[in-house]
Parts: sequence; structure tokens; C-alpha cells
Amino acid sequence: MGFGGSATITTAGLEGHPFDLAAYSVSSASARYPSIISKSVDAITEQAAYQIFLGAGYYGTDGKYKGFGSKPQDIPKDLPAAANQITYDTLSVGFQNQTAFLPGLRPETADLFTPQVTLGRSNISLLGGSGNNVCQTEAQKPDPDAPKPDTSGFCHYLDLSLTAGQTLSDVSTQQNTNFTGSATPGWRIDGTDWKVTVPTVVTSRFYNEVVGGRRDVLFQIGPALSYSKPGVVAGQPSVSFSVAATYNQNFSTVTTSSWRGVIIQPTLTIAFIPERPAK
Repeated sequence: MGFGGSATITTAGLEGHPFDLAAYSVSSASARYPSIISKSVDAITEQAAYQIFLGAGYYGTDGKYKGFGSKPQDIPKDLPAAANQITYDTLSVGFQNQTAFLPGLRPETADLFTPQVTLGRSNISLLGGSGNNVCQTEAQKPDPDAPKPDTSGFCHYLDLSLTAGQTLSDVSTQQNTNFTGSATPGWRIDGTDWKVTVPTVVTSRFYNEVVGGRRDVLFQIGPALSYSKPGVVAGQPSVSFSVAATYNQNFSTVTTSSWRGVIIQPTLTIAFIPERPAK
């Protein structure tokens, strides 16, 4: 059983780069294993990143794919109002710091600090600009007289990313150079807030301080069904639920570190957007 919480602060990027984002988050997570008590752990994770907007693309009314750059004057007049009908290219630079403790946040067992960089392309339409590849969701209307937001998006899409990182640790045998590639095809179910994805992730780790050397390759794949109802106004909670079945296969040059298994994990998240302070 796992439980935890998180807080995230997001702000605009550097002046002159209106589409960049800077974010910082801190989260806690606890896992309890009733049958293997020694595996139970508490962890605190901090993450900071600066996301650079490289460019984007969309399908115009003529069905042709059009790209645009990162400057305000590059924004085309016929850009779709729905964010899920736009493909984004980004480069993120930042770090992640994970600290593990014995249950109850008792003595620290390991601290992992990982500077990393991620290149990503999000929301690639798998069926081009076809009108049949645009699905609607159940748009929320907090006010009956308010206009309905455009929440349409590509029915069939793909997210791609490539991450490189260097993990430093106070436990020397955990230090490693790592590379992760992921491809996530998705299907938004028309007229609902549900979607189905099949995340596929391959992570390669080269351990720097293991006597005799160690290299691991972790392969992960499995379907995930998720529901997301975003809050439209401040103070209104957004709710998301997902259930995923992931097959994991870890190949390692250290025989005892090779393993495989299936993890089925339902997750419920309730997020709140703080009210804006009065002017």
C-alpha cells in the first residue's frame, strides 16, 4: 500500500521567453509491505526544472501540418484553441533529489541526487489532421452562463521523450549514469474524460562504483486506464484516477539484481488550485 502528497509551484520562464516554464515540486511517498516488512520505506522527493519551449505544430483548417517557433510573433492566427490539438517540442533541464528513510522518517538510508535533461515531443497525432481524429471530453461548466471550454484533442496520439542523467549518492554503489527512452501511445475516448495509454519505457543504468562493474537495463510496458476531470476555476478541485498493469523486466550483469514482475497499481489524485490573492 502506498500513500503520499505533493505540492508544485510553476511560474513563467525568463524574460523574452514567454512559453518557457520553471517548476519546483516536493512530494512524500510511503510504501508498506505487510508480508516483507523490511521493504517498507518512506521517501521525500524534490524536483526542479526549467522547461524550454522549442517549437510546436498543428493542423490548419486545410488539413496541412504547420509549425511555429518560440517567439510571441510566431503564434499563428488559426492556432486551435484546444491545447490537446497542438504538438509540442520541449527541452527540460533540472534535477531530482530522492531521500529514503526507514518507516516513520527514521534514519536516512540513502540520498540520490540526479541532474538530468529531457528532450520531448508531446501529443503527436497518429492519424494526421483528419477530422475523425478529434475527440471531445465532458467539459465542465462551473457557471451555466459561462462558455464551454474547448477540451477536444487528438483521439489517437503519441508522446516521446529521451532523458539523460547522472545519479550521485551517499551510498557509492548507487551512483550511476542513466538514459531513459519512452514512447506512450494513447487513445482519448470520445465524449468522456477517460483515456487509455500503453507506456513503454527502457532505462539503462551504468553503475560507476560497483567493483567488477554493473549495468542494468529495465524494460517496462503495460496498459493504463485513466480518468481526469480538471478544475476550471480556482478553488475547484481536479480529480484523476488511474489503474495500470505494468510488466517489468530488469536485466543486470549482476545476477542477483535481475528480476521481473507485474505491478498493478490503482491511483487516486485530488489536486487543488489555490485562490488568487486579492489585489
